[in-house]
Amino acid sequence: MNSGRIALGFIIIAIIAMGFLFSVAKMPSSYAVTSVINATTAQVIVNGLVSTTLFGVPIFFSGMDPGATNQAANTTGGFPMIVQIDGTTNTDVNVYINGTNFAGAGSFNVGNMSYNVTANNSGGGNATCVGVGGCKYSTLWGWAFNETARSGTARNSTIHHWMSIPAVQLPGTYTNNVAVCTRQLGSGTC
Repeated sequence: MNSGRIALGFIIIAIIAMGFLFSVAKMPSSYAVTSVINATTAQVIVNGLVSTTLFGVPIFFSGMDPGATNQAANTTGGFPMIVQIDGTTNTDVNVYINGTNFAGAGSFNVGNMSYNVTANNSGGGNATCVGVGGCKYSTLWGWAFNETARSGTARNSTIHHWMSIPAVQLPGTYTNNVAVCTRQLGSGTC
């Protein structure tokens, strides 16, 4: 009898233990939904873009006599030379100009060629470069004008050219190179 009670006690204890284990191991019928939102920022650097096109080039002068002064370039070349700040330009622009000395049967100084600037009304021209023979070309970069060109529309400015020939210049064809440099305003010179 005692052994029966003991066996019954073990069975009861086993049933209670199994019920306890079942209740502890029982999976919940639903889970709580949680979420985590992480935030960050995005950054982009938009570069300044300067895009220009020259029209009315090359600069061409008809036959000239030695000693001639301030003769205009031909209307088919360089009178005027048009500097177009293209519509894709997204920054203010400074325009610089220079040239090399003329070479041919002899040579003469690029300063014998001069120019004046008519800047688009949104910019400003070099005030000393007005009228016939306004500014003399140099082998160094000289500021010609600036342009505020952030409108998405191309803007044209004109540069007219004149030539003076030294009095004893040898006959022949003379050439030089003219350079136009456009840079983002405030980024230095060419």
